[in-house]
Amino acid sequence: MIRLERLLNSLPAACKAKPDGYLRVNRKKNGVTYYFESKTDKSDGASRIIQCLGSGNSPAVRAVKLQRFNREYRRKLEKNIKALQRALSAAEDFGFDDIIRALPAAFQVETDCYSGVLRFAAGGPRLEGRQGGPAERWMSERYAKNPADMATRHIAVTGEAVRSKSEVIIYDLLVKYGVPFRYECALRLRDFNGLETFRYPDFTILLGDGSLLYWEHMGMLSDERYLGGTASKLALYHRNGLTVGDDLILTSDAADGSINAEAIARIIEELILPRL
Repeated sequence: MIRLERLLNSLPAACKAKPDGYLRVNRKKNGVTYYFESKTDKSDGASRIIQCLGSGNSPAVRAVKLQRFNREYRRKLEKNIKALQRALSAAEDFGFDDIIRALPAAFQVETDCYSGVLRFAAGGPRLEGRQGGPAERWMSERYAKNPADMATRHIAVTGEAVRSKSEVIIYDLLVKYGVPFRYECALRLRDFNGLETFRYPDFTILLGDGSLLYWEHMGMLSDERYLGGTASKLALYHRNGLTVGDDLILTSDAADGSINAEAIARIIEELILPRL
């Protein structure tokens, strides 16, 4: 449900309004022409106004279509969110601690035998949509993203576009483990001259104490120009008090361009989950 709420919040507010008319299309042998028909209360007796918008490439036509699509998209998202809220109200919310407390006394001592299960999710499989806690609210809020165009678009499990296949793996594993995060969220920093500047860490993670952890994945260290830019970014992070191993996680592709998903999962389990 968090994903649906994030999608809903990403839609422009203007798409809520119902258009004051209808889009009509006239198909002829020489092409397609669109018209917008709207009602009027003019005193001359005319009951409607028909405006020619042009072909399908017309900005006006595209704007009307997009507004209608987004309005329908919003309607379906709102419908599904309400349905999930009703289902969650009937479901039992529990965490690992609830299970252990409900066990007989003999099962509540020396609980290290449960560690194989406990390590897969901090606290257990709680119903995040019902909790409505700080992490869920933080994930659903709008945030400033990296405005730079993507040379390639790789689609993660939530449908969000990311810049590399390696980032897809990290993104999907963070989702799998229930880690609250934002992709390429703006980070305000001060450069070496004291001027305000922005960087966009690959992943910004909200920890249990309200602090933020940043994760940068370096994918082209064999590229000298990329390596130079990465070094400058890390120096800037250090200038602003971000320390590798504390506030900052660094990973990279192997020399042959491969990535070890198992190693990424261990990083999440060992460095992130205990801090949620």
